[in-house]
Amino acid sequence: MNSQLSPEVQPFFLRLNGSLNALFSQLWLSISSVNFYHDVYKNYRGYGVKYLFTISFISSVLYCLFIFNYISTLRDFFAARAPQNLSYETENIEYILQQLPNIDYDGRKISLDEEQPIYLYDKNNSKVAAIDIKNQLGYYERAKIPIIFSKDKIIVQVIEVTDKKKSDFNIEYSMIFGTIAKVLTNEVIKKDFANILSRVPKVFIYIIMPVIILFRFITILFEKSFIVILVYLLTNFFGPKSSMQTSIRIVLFSSGVPVLLQPIVSILAPEFKELIFLLQMFANLLLFVALLQIKKEVNKL
Repeated sequence: MNSQLSPEVQPFFLRLNGSLNALFSQLWLSISSVNFYHDVYKNYRGYGVKYLFTISFISSVLYCLFIFNYISTLRDFFAARAPQNLSYETENIEYILQQLPNIDYDGRKISLDEEQPIYLYDKNNSKVAAIDIKNQLGYYERAKIPIIFSKDKIIVQVIEVTDKKKSDFNIEYSMIFGTIAKVLTNEVIKKDFANILSRVPKVFIYIIMPVIILFRFITILFEKSFIVILVYLLTNFFGPKSSMQTSIRIVLFSSGVPVLLQPIVSILAPEFKELIFLLQMFANLLLFVALLQIKKEVNKL
């Protein structure tokens, strides 16, 4: 491939290839070698923030690509550009939409002749949504249902893939269906969602994606602050004496593989999410073994 590149471009790709090889070598050593942490402790410089940001950036971009692909699939589905080639997810959405009754919308609120809550089920017969105009559902029942259509808003319950925290988001009906009164049929709902999703890709790429990347990196730094403080205190009480810079560096280098794999595993194989925790614990074990060995070396001097 290099023979096809111009002489001006070849050095860039050679440097990139060398950087990637070094990066993946460091990732592998961080979960396989005690000597790696000897090297990081004694010979590396800096805080390791650049290293962690690189790992976080790569994994966050991969995570965003999965989301972007899903958004594109939804956009094509609602725009009916691929009605004969539905994925499992869009088949489920179609199945759910077919259960919706015609809903009266006055430009701000919805109404139905049916007074009792109406449940919507996916193809596995699990409740995925409920139309609860008169707010009749109890707290615990509402907590089990991801989407609630209340009288004046949609309540979406989101569970974070990384830490299982639940967050509720309220969406006004006017944000989706506008302020003109109409009957929300299956076709009208699809058309309005298609109009919204047609604008999402640019917003996602230029606004949401950078926010996700930055927010995730900052969150990771805060998550690692506890173990940094622990390493700093332990090394300064029991040895070997370590600066805060050194403590930050060795902790961040021990976090590379879990940070890289966390969003990927959460999307592709959430049943293996405990593997991330085990990998982090094993890397921490290698780190502390290395510190103990360094302490013994210092005591012999």
